[in-house]
Amino acid sequence: MKIGANNILKKTIIFLLSTWGLSLHAQFQVNGNADSLSCECFLLTHAINNENGSVWYKNTISLTDTFDAVFSVYLGTEDVWGADGIVFAFQQMGITALGGDGSPKGFNGISPSVGVGIDTHDGAPNDIPEDHLAVYTNGNTTVDAAGPVPALSNGGDIEDGQYHELHIFWDPATTTLYIYFDGVLRLTYTNDIINNIFGGNPNVYFGFTGATGGLNNEQRFCIKNTADFDVQNFCTGSPTEFTNTSNFLFDNNITYSWDFGDGNTSSQTNPSHNYNTSGNYTVTLAAEDYRGCQDTMIKIVNIYEAGLTVTAAPDTLCGINQAQLSAVTTTDYEPSCYYYLSLSDLWGDGWDGASLDVYVNGQLQQTFAATDFGFSGTPTTETDSILLVNNQTVTLNYNSGSYEYEHSYSFSDFAGNILFSDGPSPATGNVYTTTVTCPQNNTVSVSWLETSYLDNPNSFSPIANISATQTFHVTVTHSFGCVLTDSLELVYKNGDSPGLDNEVTLCSSSDSIFMLDSLKGNPVNYGVWYDSNNNITNGYFNPQVQLSDTFYYVISGPNVCADSSAQLIIHVEPQPFAGLDNVIDVCENTVAFALFDSLLGNPDAGGYWTDSLFNPHTGIYQPGSDTSGNFYYIVDNGTVCPSDTASVLVRERPLPQVVLLETNQVSCFGYSDGQISVQVTGNTPFSYQWNIGQQNDVVQVGAGIYSITVTDKYGCQSAETISVAEPPPLKFDSIQTLPATCKNTCDGLIALYFSGGTPPYSVLWNFNDTNTTANQLCEGIYGVTVTDAHNCILQNDTLQVFSIDSLNASFIYASENYIAPADIVFYNTTTGKDSVTLYFWDFEVAESNEENPQITFSDTGRYEVVLTVQNSRGCTDTAMQIVYIKGESFIQIPNVFSPNNDGLNDNFLIKSYGYQIENIMIYNRWGEKINELSGVNIWDGTAFSGRAVPSGVYYYVLEIKDVLTGDKQSLKGYVQLIK
Repeated sequence: MKIGANNILKKTIIFLLSTWGLSLHAQFQVNGNADSLSCECFLLTHAINNENGSVWYKNTISLTDTFDAVFSVYLGTEDVWGADGIVFAFQQMGITALGGDGSPKGFNGISPSVGVGIDTHDGAPNDIPEDHLAVYTNGNTTVDAAGPVPALSNGGDIEDGQYHELHIFWDPATTTLYIYFDGVLRLTYTNDIINNIFGGNPNVYFGFTGATGGLNNEQRFCIKNTADFDVQNFCTGSPTEFTNTSNFLFDNNITYSWDFGDGNTSSQTNPSHNYNTSGNYTVTLAAEDYRGCQDTMIKIVNIYEAGLTVTAAPDTLCGINQAQLSAVTTTDYEPSCYYYLSLSDLWGDGWDGASLDVYVNGQLQQTFAATDFGFSGTPTTETDSILLVNNQTVTLNYNSGSYEYEHSYSFSDFAGNILFSDGPSPATGNVYTTTVTCPQNNTVSVSWLETSYLDNPNSFSPIANISATQTFHVTVTHSFGCVLTDSLELVYKNGDSPGLDNEVTLCSSSDSIFMLDSLKGNPVNYGVWYDSNNNITNGYFNPQVQLSDTFYYVISGPNVCADSSAQLIIHVEPQPFAGLDNVIDVCENTVAFALFDSLLGNPDAGGYWTDSLFNPHTGIYQPGSDTSGNFYYIVDNGTVCPSDTASVLVRERPLPQVVLLETNQVSCFGYSDGQISVQVTGNTPFSYQWNIGQQNDVVQVGAGIYSITVTDKYGCQSAETISVAEPPPLKFDSIQTLPATCKNTCDGLIALYFSGGTPPYSVLWNFNDTNTTANQLCEGIYGVTVTDAHNCILQNDTLQVFSIDSLNASFIYASENYIAPADIVFYNTTTGKDSVTLYFWDFEVAESNEENPQITFSDTGRYEVVLTVQNSRGCTDTAMQIVYIKGESFIQIPNVFSPNNDGLNDNFLIKSYGYQIENIMIYNRWGEKINELSGVNIWDGTAFSGRAVPSGVYYYVLEIKDVLTGDKQSLKGYVQLIK
């Protein structure tokens, strides 16, 4: 059985192209090592050295008739070590004819004969390296009657484990034998073989021979018989035609059995059948020849509903001659396309119980399995084509069997793209689901029979022009096979007419129109116009002031036909507006911008741009790429309105050229006395903006990186950056000092080492020395100022010279009292790392060289005591203290006085010895200070103002100081003033 389809399902097997229901090997004679494999396939040799075999059809055929047969030939799998080939032959020796083994390919000795050799071994003297074809006569393969030529046009290998198609065609009219290999004509041989080979006897046997020699291959051939048919017209309501295209090698007395899938059958060769409803129908053709060999083709045919409606507007013509016909067709057709299943078996013996179910829209459509060809050990592949309908859902379900490692398959779409593949050992169950997508492929054509009355007989809406009633016939053909016919009668009458409806489009800038001129047909001119609000109008329409509307033209009177009005629909399209012209200046570094944004006004979108030469332009201006000039924006709405144009003149401006100059350098580290100036060329005036906020062309700066943006009159900007340096900081790298030998010896030194700033340098010490090294320095603190060439200053006021001598003269003294005469002991407390070798004391009243002398001071007074010491280094040091020797100290304060200028006790007079009166403060009895006297010991009884105070008791506060010790104290009391 063989399964295929015109619309849904078609099956093609690559190697064995049909299977027969009845074994017919008895119709062929098998000789030598040959064997029958199936009803239509035969083995000529095994893959064994030195075999030969032949297979002959038992009945003769006549070469006076056309011989046209297609065979599948299998040459084995071994190329380099394979041989020798097979021969198709016509011969008259009989059905037991058998040649020898080796390179003659089993054809030698069979005569008279004509053979077509398929040689797979380069062995004979006239062979070629490629697997090749040649024509032999009378059993002689050493002399080629035609050829040799490569079997394949590309010289490829045919010992490839695949079946190849050998097509033999004998044309008795031209006495030419045509040999096709894999569908390509490869060789022809012209000879009157009936007379020149077979002695005038046209009756011959046909069959194959094959042989192996020192090399071998398994070699086979198969007869190709197929049942097939084509289908025309896939519509309900009209006959579907079935054309038989079956091909049998023995095509006499073939019987056919049809099943149309709707319960109806036929035995005709080319039947027709009417389907009443749309749907998918499984159509089966079984073909059987006179020997009982049969093949079956199954195709699923899609039948579609299609309709045709024919109308005329108007359907009755009254006073007019024209009407518009219309043919409208509908269908439930969906596009279809082939999807493909490729089934492979590594052993060539079928799928061993495994199968693949194909479900369409949830319904089992077909079950597939690799065919058992009986070729054990030889891989096989067969491809099944499934014609599916757009948007159907396809599901694959794999059912496992034995030897799963031998099974694999793939599923491809209409374009050959593999959608899914699995195997060896495929997964079981529902393994893949997809939605069918087919290209849209339905086209519809129309044909009107009455062509002389129509402006376009191939239009679905032609204009008919008649002067009498006329019937029109139309045929509509769908590309998927539906043919529909229909007709209508267009009635013609005489009378006044308002014309035919029409629809016009005007531009809002157009002039007024006379609406009667826009009606079709032949309207009379005495009618009345109404707008859509049933208002009477004057019959003119001004699109510059009126909007789109629908108008009705109505006529009345005894001569008016049944249709007394016509409709005119007027559409007003707005006049395109491209905006207003503009001129813009842009900088050469401006980013690309849309020219549309530069138009003035409110331009319509959707227009297109050209450059100044009216070449198409994108409308995006690219500075640096585009050239300055006019760019035109054109708006054309594609209707009745004229286009509108606006321009943008683009003037591309260069950027200002900026140079930054450091006109003054920074003088000192950290100073801001540097100066930068800007030099600019370009379109003046310029504005300046520094990164430090200033806006001048000259700025004072310190060290750093400075940038400026310069803007010209068109807003074009350039930026530059400059780095301003400063001298390194003026600094002391090191200061070296040498100490003085002694505290009172000036032999110390300070050496300065400095860097930075700008040479040359000047040095000035606080003792007016100008050298970098100062010597003869005593112990002490010194200051220095270093000045560079830019007057940058480096100062240090804390340079100190120490003495290496630690001699420090000191003493203390003690006495029971310091009242003359006083004996005082002086104790030396001098320190130092070197021993003291000399003491000299000066007491003003005496001298001493003792370390701790005792001195008697007889008189009161203040005495400077000086100690001079000298150590073992020869360094000296001096210490001095003041010693006060007192007498008997007292202070006498009166408690009454009378300032009346009588010379007696006129003042408040304080007498003292050993004390100094520093301050006298006088208070009245209310605690108010009335006078204060400093450095005197007398109060004359007056206030701050100099006026005498009244009699009374006054309080005083005295601040006194011990003249010897310096100790201070306050004394308080009161005094009575009497006048």
